[in-house]
This record gives sequence, structure tokens and C-alpha cells, in this order.
Amino acid sequence: MLAGRVGGALTAELGTMNVTEQIDAVRSMGTDPMRYLVAPRVLACLLLTPFLIVYADFLGVLGGYFVSYKLFGINSHSYWEFSAQVVTMWIYRLVLSRAFSWRSDSSDELL
Repeated sequence: MLAGRVGGALTAELGTMNVTEQIDAVRSMGTDPMRYLVAPRVLACLLLTPFLIVYADFLGVLGGYFVSYKLFGINSHSYWEFSAQVVTMWIYRLVLSRAFSWRSDSSDELL
């Protein structure tokens, strides 16, 4: 979802720059448009996406805590203990899926 939204916005911005001939102006100044316009945006997306994911996950867990504790009266210790178990299991599954997908990709190259 993030890739579609951000990718669409970046494409629209660069498309508008192309229509208004701003990219031609950058090229006429002797600068590579890919290096000057595209590379910083892609690099920013690659570097900041993990931080955005961690931030959103943290706010989701914190919001879940407030809803569980305040509205439903669930014990806070139980909530945090269960959340830690779920996060640990999710990380374990993520690492295993990456390891097996890397293994299957590398075995295809050998054939």
C-alpha cells in the first residue's frame, strides 16, 4: 500500500515535471535527471520505510493497549505479555520465510 501511494505520487510529480519541461531544463544544465531527481527520492523511500513501519507498529500496539486496558478492562501485564509473544512469533516467521525464500531463489540459479 505504501509503495503504491508513494510510487504514484513520485510518478505524478516527475510526470508533471516532464510535461512542464523541467526535466529538459535539468538535462540542459548538464545534470543527469536520474541522479538528480529520481535517485534521492528512491533512496529516501528505501531508508525511511523501515522507520515508518516501526513507528506505525509501535502506535498500533500502544493504541491496542489503551483500548484493551481502558475500554475492555484487560490486565495490562497480560496485554504486554501476549503482545510480546505475538511479536516474537511474527519476527520468527518473518525470518524463516526470508530464509526459505532466499534458499529457493539460490537453488533455482544452480539449475
